Amino acid sequence: MPKRPITSYFTAAPSKKPKLSLHSDLPPSTHPSYPFPIACLPPSLELSSTKPVEKDNNEKDTNEKDTNEKDTSGENANEKDTNEKVPNEKAPNEAPEASKTTNATKPPTQEEIPPTAITHKQDLSILHYHPFLHTSLSKELFLFLRKQLPFYRVEYRIARAGVETNVKTPRYTSLFGVDAISYFHPHSGELLDTKSKHPVPPDRYRCSPRPVPQCVEMLRQYVAKRTGCSYNFVLINYYADGNDSISYHSDDERFLGENPAIASLSLGSRRDFLMKHKTVPALTHTFPLPSGDLLLMRSTTQSKWLHSIPKRSSSSSTAGDSTASWAGGGRINITFRNALERGGTENYYCYNIGSGPVYRWDDVSGKMVLKA
Repeated sequence: MPKRPITSYFTAAPSKKPKLSLHSDLPPSTHPSYPFPIACLPPSLELSSTKPVEKDNNEKDTNEKDTNEKDTSGENANEKDTNEKVPNEKAPNEAPEASKTTNATKPPTQEEIPPTAITHKQDLSILHYHPFLHTSLSKELFLFLRKQLPFYRVEYRIARAGVETNVKTPRYTSLFGVDAISYFHPHSGELLDTKSKHPVPPDRYRCSPRPVPQCVEMLRQYVAKRTGCSYNFVLINYYADGNDSISYHSDDERFLGENPAIASLSLGSRRDFLMKHKTVPALTHTFPLPSGDLLLMRSTTQSKWLHSIPKRSSSSSTAGDSTASWAGGGRINITFRNALERGGTENYYCYNIGSGPVYRWDDVSGKMVLKA
């Protein structure tokens, strides 16, 4: 074992790297449809899959990639299949979102980690970004969004086999956006018709669409830029612990168009994302998704496959998960979608906002509480 040089005892310990701060001096985002003002992210925040480049004493760049967790492209990651790294290119026939410039949409200062294409199973086409956001950034975004966004525990009634059933959503949800036939004025927040540019008729929607707040808009722009797809809706799920879940389903509604591209970003505790083919029951796939990973589901994935986040026992929800100390078993999932018609707006607000009370994260109790 090499001896420690005596000079090391008199050398000052290197200073700790400053903690990533998401504090912003910008005024919060406000709109009549928001239950409370929503804090902004600092416009200078750089969203990236790799940690910011640092300079050493000789001003040399160190372009180290983030060591998030071992690569897990799914349960069959060790198979010799057609999974392959793909460059950050535009998806076929999908134009990038035109949006105002922020640091999130400026050219990256360093190379992004490319996604892995998962296409070796029948009708499955997914790009797995592992990671999409580096570890320290995904942690701070999770804590920020959980605390700053409004959430809902929606209840609704549906008919099953001719019987009216009351359904309680087994997770917290939130939602922002509007379908392609309308848009929000970037300054006033007024809802306008896409073609005429005039205010929409008061009876166009039975719900109250909400513009995307700045803190979520930065993410939307960045996801659109990296994936090469356009998104006008952002759906946010908060799974408080292993008891919260979502059953098998597919996002194949008509208002999304044929073969929609849907991006799904994970923040917080690792949860298994299960998939199974609709007509070939033996055909399955599992993604153990850590914080910062993103799946871009495209082509026939929605029309041919189902996906779910199953319940987990409290012990397995944190076992071996490096996020346990700060996420405590909680997970945020953000999905980015593009609804083409009014039915998308009505559907999403009905099942993700509803008419119930508003919840907000409380640091003291460490849980979602009803907003007073």
